[in-house]
Amino acid sequence: MQKLYIIVFILKLTSFLKAQICQAGYYGTVECLKCPNNMMSNPSQNNSVDQCYNCPDGYYFNGINCLKCKAGTYSLNGQCITCQDGTSSEDGSSFCYDCRPGQYSQKGEKCQDCPVGYYSPNIKSSTCIKCHPQKASNQGSWMCNYCQPGEYAKNGECLICPSGTYSRFGSIYCARCEIGQGSNPGSSTCIDCPPGTFSQQGQCVNCYAGSTTTEYNQIACIKCPEGQYSVPGGQCKFCEPGTYLISSFGKILCIPCKKGLTSYQGSQCFACPSGSQLINNKCLCGKNQYMAGEYPNFICQDCQQGFFSEVGSTSQDQCQSSQTTMASVSFNSSVILKLISLYIIYLLFGF
Repeated sequence: MQKLYIIVFILKLTSFLKAQICQAGYYGTVECLKCPNNMMSNPSQNNSVDQCYNCPDGYYFNGINCLKCKAGTYSLNGQCITCQDGTSSEDGSSFCYDCRPGQYSQKGEKCQDCPVGYYSPNIKSSTCIKCHPQKASNQGSWMCNYCQPGEYAKNGECLICPSGTYSRFGSIYCARCEIGQGSNPGSSTCIDCPPGTFSQQGQCVNCYAGSTTTEYNQIACIKCPEGQYSVPGGQCKFCEPGTYLISSFGKILCIPCKKGLTSYQGSQCFACPSGSQLINNKCLCGKNQYMAGEYPNFICQDCQQGFFSEVGSTSQDQCQSSQTTMASVSFNSSVILKLISLYIIYLLFGF
């Protein structure tokens, strides 16, 4: 009996040693069978088909392990499936997401922004649509727009009009300004170059110091007359009275005259003519005098009898008749009063 037990033990041990250890994805004891539907199994516990199981969503079984599905695919029940056009996914996804408007995708590739000059108006777009020649778009746009004034459409972009040109809303080109006009980059209209400026290559440029323009729409500046000056973009003018014009190191300056002297129209400094007085840097004749001759070469002439003038007058004014009559009446009354006073004293004191 003891020998029988030993024989049975040896047979069972032999059968156990002959049993197969199946690899992952297989099951069985004597014979290893493949798990159904891309299922996997654990080599330490895969004796029966019931011990086979699916990889998690987003993963697939490569025959050894569960691995993540690549971007652009998704998985259900352990198998990776390519995303449809207009959709995409990240690594290890169980679903695909839709590309937003302004993007596109093909065969599960990553959603890309539509390039400049193209657009996609809907979700799940597989391609982008080219803008109309009069319209443009930025990268990743879901619609195209007309270009604004001062811009123009070219190859789907809105570009800035250069100086000397302009454009209206929705333009595909920039129009040139007319002669004597100018504009800055991105202008919707041209302007007439104002006095003090001139038109140069489509821009209104300030005239250089010592030159100017006196009208609109000029294409060149003229030099200031002798004795006059100008600042850039300004009009020609004389130095203020009491100063005179000099040119030093390329600069034009108005220098103050010495004390007691003045000037006229940027000329050299001079002393006032005899009989006149210097008031606020101008030579003026006194009261009841008038200026005879052109300034500054004049003389102070006294007013004639019956005429008068104020300080700085260039002519004499005739006195009104009432002023002369009143003066005469005032004089006669004074004489009469004096005679009456002498007569009363004579009566009182008997002289």
